[in-house]
Amino acid sequence: MAARTVDGQRWLVRGVQRFFGVALLLAAGLLWLQPGALNTPDVLLFKLAVFCVFALAGAGLMRAGQPEKLVEVEIDPAARELRLVRAPSVIDTVAFADFGKVEQIGQILRVWHRDGGLVAEVPLSHPDHRAVAMAALG
Repeated sequence: MAARTVDGQRWLVRGVQRFFGVALLLAAGLLWLQPGALNTPDVLLFKLAVFCVFALAGAGLMRAGQPEKLVEVEIDPAARELRLVRAPSVIDTVAFADFGKVEQIGQILRVWHRDGGLVAEVPLSHPDHRAVAMAALG
């Protein structure tokens, strides 16, 4: 089961980052197409420096704009714990005893910690997944 993030505006930030990344990469490439009568070594060195800065910044923004790997939720009834896993490592482990409340709203299961923080929000669209999760947490 894959967990969704609570923050719904991440797609907007990522889109803006990718847009500016593409714009900087295009500007870096188009910088060399600009005609100039003064192609002296100092002007070419300045163009090279601006090209490097724009290309690195654009590539960095493009990389930052890529979506993260999905966090998967594993419910282990035998160990009585819930694990948040982003392959190949376990991000967090929360024991059932540390749960504050578990609520099902439609096809979404929300698990809250005792201190009030949200542990996971899991879409349970398949009836079998819903039955297994509710039996394990029940």
